[in-house]
Amino acid sequence: MKKRIQKFGVTQSLALLGTILLAFTVQADGDSIAGVYLLTHVNSEELPAATWTRAIDSRSCTNETLDGALLIDTEGRMAVLATTRDVCLESDGSKKTSTPKSELFDGTYEVSGDAIELHFTAFPNEPDTGVLANGVLTVKDVGGGAFEGQIAEFIFRKK
Repeated sequence: MKKRIQKFGVTQSLALLGTILLAFTVQADGDSIAGVYLLTHVNSEELPAATWTRAIDSRSCTNETLDGALLIDTEGRMAVLATTRDVCLESDGSKKTSTPKSELFDGTYEVSGDAIELHFTAFPNEPDTGVLANGVLTVKDVGGGAFEGQIAEFIFRKK
């Protein structure tokens, strides 16, 4: 997702995710929105999947999402952990793949019926919108900065 709050390595990310899970102590009943949601698809493709495209140093690059999870508690807080990498087309036609990086996005959420709005701490005026149905949360993210004008769709399944 576009909102980069802090970058971590995979090991640190897994440790942080464990800490977040303990801190959130999600205690949800079957009908509650609270819980752990695993990212399964981006833009209708199974992971890994192309999320965004952009130019880096005059090269055409695709940002790929490798995996992710969304944690939603019962008190209006949420956090997303996503692992991504860039794949760039070189002038000779070869592809250069960056080292995967994991990023943490935290914030709050609001629910109205089956609609959810995710508010990220670093970008409070740029919420992502989603719909929850049968344990599947579909979130639309409108790109900003290098991804201006692009829309990505993320599909999370409740664990």
